[in-house]
Amino acid sequence: MGLLLLRSAVGAELIRQSFVYLMKTDSPQSPTFVLGSMAGLSGACLLLGFLTPLSGLVAVLWSIGAGLSWFPGTESGMLFVAAVALAVVFLGPGGFSIDCRLFGRRQIVIPHGADHRNN
Repeated sequence: MGLLLLRSAVGAELIRQSFVYLMKTDSPQSPTFVLGSMAGLSGACLLLGFLTPLSGLVAVLWSIGAGLSWFPGTESGMLFVAAVALAVVFLGPGGFSIDCRLFGRRQIVIPHGADHRNN
């Protein structure tokens, strides 16, 4: 449930920022439209848990750029979003995700009775 909460928080913030960008643009060819669409797409993928490492990495890069004001009209809290998105990249999607359904749960197998101290 914790990973679902992390993914949802980052995804919802990116979708919110996407709406801010898309409301500022008039042309689909403008950089603002492209950046807003990229934020919305990666936010939606994080919400669903689809291609989590890739969409999380896009979210990290986008959030760092927004936090450092590389992109127009962003907030300083995006660096915190970048840190949480990076945690999601390292932790993975969790059990409540499309990635879990597509690729299965990761299982750590520790051999029973193997004594590694004598090696």
